[in-house]
Amino acid sequence: MQLLSDAAQEIDFAHYRGTLKNQSVVDQIEDHFRQFKPVTYDVGRQIKAIEAFESQAVKNAEETKDKVDLELRDLEKTLKNIEEARPFEDLTVDEVVVARPDIDERTAQLVAKGRWQVPGYKVCLTTSVVGSDGFGVWDADMRIGEVWGPVGVVDPLWGLDSGAASVYSG
Repeated sequence: MQLLSDAAQEIDFAHYRGTLKNQSVVDQIEDHFRQFKPVTYDVGRQIKAIEAFESQAVKNAEETKDKVDLELRDLEKTLKNIEEARPFEDLTVDEVVVARPDIDERTAQLVAKGRWQVPGYKVCLTTSVVGSDGFGVWDADMRIGEVWGPVGVVDPLWGLDSGAASVYSG
């Protein structure tokens, strides 16, 4: 195939003049054929730009590969730690403090301020309570940790709430 494309292509216009009645058409085609000069382009600049882009892409790919390999090693370490870790219920408070000293610091801050509940944490378990306070029968939803006294809600941390019919809003 390469030999055929490299070989010069000659057209026998005399054969077409003898075959066709309209000689002027063959003359016009031969004239255009002889005047035709293929346009040549210097693709050197484009090839250089492509090679530069390719080298930059290869460099970026190698950097990405290194980053991904590093992440994979970190993830493998993490997975190994997870697989070898003891169950949460087997941990002691001292072991948690060693692993995360910031938890102990935050707890100390909250205790120093007299706050005994973690901010944002509410127990949503409720139970219905029906009783009598000496003034009549009442009912209310009682949250875990609340103690109802004869005149209202007694908060175990803050003491007696005022009012017989008041509801703890802690």
